[in-house]
Formats: sequence, C-alpha cells, structure tokens
Amino acid sequence: MHPEYNKAILLAIQYILTFILIICSIIFSVPAVYRNYRTGQLIVASLMLLNFISIFPYFAALFMLVRMVSLSEKAFFILDIGILLLGIAFLIDIIVRLQRSLANGDFSRASRKYNYEKVLKRERSTFSKHQNL
Repeated sequence: MHPEYNKAILLAIQYILTFILIICSIIFSVPAVYRNYRTGQLIVASLMLLNFISIFPYFAALFMLVRMVSLSEKAFFILDIGILLLGIAFLIDIIVRLQRSLANGDFSRASRKYNYEKVLKRERSTFSKHQNL
C-alpha cells in the first residue's frame, strides 16, 4: 500500500481546515465579536483544541501504522473510517453538551456551579495552613 497520494490529500484537507480555524480565531479575538457571539467563540476554541490535541496525532498514528504494519488497503480504510466516525460522534457530543451548558448558564458568573468566592476562601485557607507550617 502506497499512502503518498492519500497522505497528500489528508494533509491538504488538514491544512485548509486549520487555516479556516485560525481565521475564525482571529475574528473571534476582536472584543466586539466575541462579546456578541460567545457560543461561536467557545465552539471555535473547542475545535482548535480538538485540532491540535486529536487530529494531528491521529494522522501521525495512521501514517505510522501504514509504514509499520502490513495491512491490506481495505482493512486500513475500514479502520480509518471507523475511527473517523467515532471521532465525529465524539465531536457532535462535545458540541451538544457545550450548547446545553451555555443554555443553562453554567459558564456565567452568577452560576451556582462556579461560586468563585467560595473557591477563593477555600484556597486562601489552604495557603494559610501551608504557610504556618
């Protein structure tokens, strides 16, 4: 199996998607935009994180697998499609959960889930105990 052609296509797609995410990140770095479109900003940030933590190592593992293990082309594509579908399902789950959390207001300052004053008091008491030792 010669993956050079498939490798070129996958890398071109990866570079194009990364470029689009970088452009979106630059757009959402403008304060007027990210204040009005917080959901979009969080989705772009999640996709950037997914891109750098998951997709690059995924492609690297696939290319190493092709070079190290003898697989038939059919077995490789079945493995590739299965892992890719699992990743897409995981991404959809992340987006749905993020939307639900945003709708519930879990990231707002008034949220009961994130009582910063309580956390700050607990951290101060922990630090004061360590300083007295």
